[in-house]
Amino acid sequence: GPGGTSALDTVLIADALARLQVRDENLFKTLAIALRLHLEADELGIREVRHTVTAFMTSGFMDAQLFSSVCNFLISRLAACQAGDLVAFAFALARAGGTTGETHTHFFEELKQEVFERHRNGQIAGRDAASLLYSFSLVGVIDFELVDSLAEAV
Repeated sequence: GPGGTSALDTVLIADALARLQVRDENLFKTLAIALRLHLEADELGIREVRHTVTAFMTSGFMDAQLFSSVCNFLISRLAACQAGDLVAFAFALARAGGTTGETHTHFFEELKQEVFERHRNGQIAGRDAASLLYSFSLVGVIDFELVDSLAEAV
């Protein structure tokens, strides 16, 4: 992998630093570069990407290029995510704000369709629905149909 550190080790380093509340911008910039390279090399799975996004959100470090890469990675893999993964990604990426522009918006539009499908299949529980409503509202990708659909689950 990039710099000789495996994809999983890189994720675990970011996760550990976030848990330890290390707030070193240069370190997280370096991790973001390495993680983007691992994503581009298709060396990360959904679980690792979830840990990555959560670690960066927890640390308060928002790397637009990393989050754009994450959005692109996830768009084609939304159907493979568990409901809890979708909620975690929505929350973390919504908190990232508009750091990824069109890619960010496109991700949330695709996620909205996946959420509709999951809701129709009874896979979105009350707490998850509330969190998703909050996340979609943060990014401005919300409409009456989504609100009505998720409000049923709350």
